[in-house]
Amino acid sequence: MLEYPIPFINLEYLFYQVYRLITGGFGAVDWRFLLEEISVRLFPFSVVLALLFAVGITYCFIRIREIEHSMIEEHEAEDHHASVVDMPNKRWARIVKHLDSDNESDWRLSILEADLILEEMLDKMGYHGETIAEKLKSVEKSDFASIDEAWEGHKVRNLIAHEGGDFRITNREARRVASLYEKVFKEFHFI
Repeated sequence: MLEYPIPFINLEYLFYQVYRLITGGFGAVDWRFLLEEISVRLFPFSVVLALLFAVGITYCFIRIREIEHSMIEEHEAEDHHASVVDMPNKRWARIVKHLDSDNESDWRLSILEADLILEEMLDKMGYHGETIAEKLKSVEKSDFASIDEAWEGHKVRNLIAHEGGDFRITNREARRVASLYEKVFKEFHFI
């Protein structure tokens, strides 16, 4: 009986057996012996190959699931971003609607609301401070081209907030101040 201490495929032997089969060198072919011999020699490699395929299939399945989850999260993030972007746009539309009013209190309200959007934008940009003025003071002028417009709009907002109904404003002035805020928001694509 032959012992094979290290299982391996002897390609020369296999090619020789195939050659003998084709040329009829076997005489009476003992197919059972031939198949047993081939299967015994191929078994260790087929097990390793099957395990590699199983690992590969499992890896592909896991990666597909990860990609699906990341696509779902990305889609949800886009939806959230769209809703976050739409919120300032809706608020800006409300500000424009207040400016179209004939009521002076609506004009003042439009400036107050624009200042709230400015505060939200500064927060999202990472500026810190207790008040809008403190946040604006921490801004580098080179990073914020419309900083002067932001300051001017905020100063008018402070006049409205501190003087209330005593502060008189025309529609033209309210529109001018709103356009200052609009310039700031458009610089950072916030509306």
